[in-house]
Amino acid sequence: MLHSINSRIQIIRRTKENKRRYLNLKSNENLVTDDPLFFRTLLNNVDPVELLKYPVYDDIYHCLKSHLGVENIVLTSGCHDAIRVLFSSLDKTKNKVLLTTPNYDGYSLYLNINEIPYVQCSRTPDSQFDLSSLYEQTLRHQCNLLVLTNPDPFVGDCFERDQITVFLQSCKDSGITVILDEVYSGFGRDSDIILTKTYDNLLVLNSLSKSYGLPGLRVGWIAGMQKI
Repeated sequence: MLHSINSRIQIIRRTKENKRRYLNLKSNENLVTDDPLFFRTLLNNVDPVELLKYPVYDDIYHCLKSHLGVENIVLTSGCHDAIRVLFSSLDKTKNKVLLTTPNYDGYSLYLNINEIPYVQCSRTPDSQFDLSSLYEQTLRHQCNLLVLTNPDPFVGDCFERDQITVFLQSCKDSGITVILDEVYSGFGRDSDIILTKTYDNLLVLNSLSKSYGLPGLRVGWIAGMQKI
């Protein structure tokens, strides 16, 4: 019975793929198959060089820079990959991070994988982070990087640009780099990515997944004043 059901599922899958007769490269919905038609379609219609370039297409890179209004970005496979790229590039002997929590699990994951020391600073739903307090805690714990998500991914409140600007200047004066996660910036407020033109101690992370509603594209980025 189970074998019969599995066989039927395989037939349905192959039939669906055969009827479509093309590769659906715009999403992750392609079905795994050993049907020769799949491979003939691949070889006849897709340049192998294009497959090697995914997801770093030159057109996406240049269009995204123009859309964001900044010059220096690193294109990544979603914001999760941006976090991975960022923390894997750090020297664990020279960096210490203040991580605001609760936050996306990818931060603690890649901090731990790369053995980068970090201190967690937590909030509750009823108590928003105080930027002055975050700055003081960063100094007290001798951290040179601080992760701040704006808007907050769990509560939804946010800091306005004038607050972020004052905070960035204080951090700059003390040699602290701010990693600003803006994956929810389209919900209720605009991005502060333009501040990367003024502050060399700011890195902005974002993607097309949330506010742009395009998670299947797997496009994320890190933006900063200097070439990264």
